[in-house]
Amino acid sequence: MYNHKKVNRETVYLLPFLVLTFAVSIFDPLNQKYFRISTTIWYRFYCLIEFFTVLYFYYKLLDNKKIAYFFGILYFLVYAYLLKDFSFDQKVYDDMPINMIMVLMVVTLSVQWFVEVFKKMDESPLYDRPVFYYISVFLVFYCGTFLVLLMADYLRQEKLGITSFWVIIALLNVITKIVLLVVILKSRSKKTLK
Repeated sequence: MYNHKKVNRETVYLLPFLVLTFAVSIFDPLNQKYFRISTTIWYRFYCLIEFFTVLYFYYKLLDNKKIAYFFGILYFLVYAYLLKDFSFDQKVYDDMPINMIMVLMVVTLSVQWFVEVFKKMDESPLYDRPVFYYISVFLVFYCGTFLVLLMADYLRQEKLGITSFWVIIALLNVITKIVLLVVILKSRSKKTLK
């Protein structure tokens, strides 16, 4: 599938997230056409797997593992609590606690990565490191989608409709995938990112 000697270790850490993204891209159309699993169930399951793939990336990347353990345990407890009160009629707001934990985790662990980088004062600039782009993409995507979720009521009240809501999220998703693809391809090239 991939040759780990041709990619840097940060890209290898990102591999579970990339595999999940690829699998979801294939499964979503199949689910809509054939399986028809409830979007509520599918979204909850996806959130769980997505959280732990992103957590794995940061866990492998950072020196201080305690914060990663904290977020993993917190997410699991909140997820289990929300599962206890699960119903098919629930709204997006019922998933807000797990979305908030995801955003808090990405922001906190990203800041921790920046602190570690500046403490080490490595000679290579940030723009030469693929991991800088991975972390930037995570920050933009998760903070952006969280802001859209917070604006959901406003979008509905202003008659912009649910379409505006999903267009913004889809746009953030496309940007995320394009940037990840470009950075991974560039990181394999010896001329560019080191």
